[in-house]
Amino acid sequence: MASVIKNRGGQATKLNRGSAVNLGSIATAGDVVAFTISEMTQFHNGTLMIQIGPGVTLGAGTVALEVSIDGAVSWVVVPIVTTLAITGQPGSDTAAVFAATYNVSGMGGGAQFRFGFVASPTSGTSPVFAIAS
Repeated sequence: MASVIKNRGGQATKLNRGSAVNLGSIATAGDVVAFTISEMTQFHNGTLMIQIGPGVTLGAGTVALEVSIDGAVSWVVVPIVTTLAITGQPGSDTAAVFAATYNVSGMGGGAQFRFGFVASPTSGTSPVFAIAS
């Protein structure tokens, strides 16, 4: 089954380095948010952080970040560098459902990215946020 782009307006979002962006909401296997990353600058460090906000019960749900450099004809999976802790917040701060960092060095400009569920979460819909630096 082909992925279904869930961005607002159905178009890929261009991430500007240093600005967090709500890419859209995902709910089931095959739902993805699509984006590109602005061209590299001398201040680029190649890190991408993705966070799934509250809403889904992740359960057995699994996620993947994929990248294409051939015009979205074929895709490869970008491995997670660090899975960030989503428990232990002080006070009653709301925890994210998932958060991780990825190394995207050299993938700015022409690369196309998609992030979404490989296996469906137990229930719900959640927004996906991203920031590149």
